[in-house]
Amino acid sequence: MRAMVLERYGSVESDPLKLKDMTKPKPSMGHVIVKVSACGVCHTDLNVIEK
Repeated sequence: MRAMVLERYGSVESDPLKLKDMTKPKPSMGHVIVKVSACGVCHTDLNVIEK
């Protein structure tokens, strides 16, 4: 599984998000895993990254 991981806070131009290979989580009882094909980033997300 690949995921964008926030390694550090910083300006978006300094590339604080890194694409990483992660182990696929195993859902516990009562949980599900959802496969996401596409995702958008809203301005609120950018505010959190730049903190």
